[in-house]
Amino acid sequence: MGRNTHLIFHLETAGSGTLVRFRHAGWQADTDYFVSCNTVWGELMFRMKAAAEGKPRGPLFLRDSLAV
Repeated sequence: MGRNTHLIFHLETAGSGTLVRFRHAGWQADTDYFVSCNTVWGELMFRMKAAAEGKPRGPLFLRDSLAV
């Protein structure tokens, strides 16, 4: 995670489900690391949604690399 950044998860009831709002805040600049984190968080959110719907996509992280 970027230095001096913080993660914010806000959960709220939405009909018969739960809405998850997520922020990775406190970035000082749009660096290469920012772009990488943005991409990884996006993929993690898609995987979390799939798992919640009963359609697990498997791990994103492997021991030595990212899964594809």
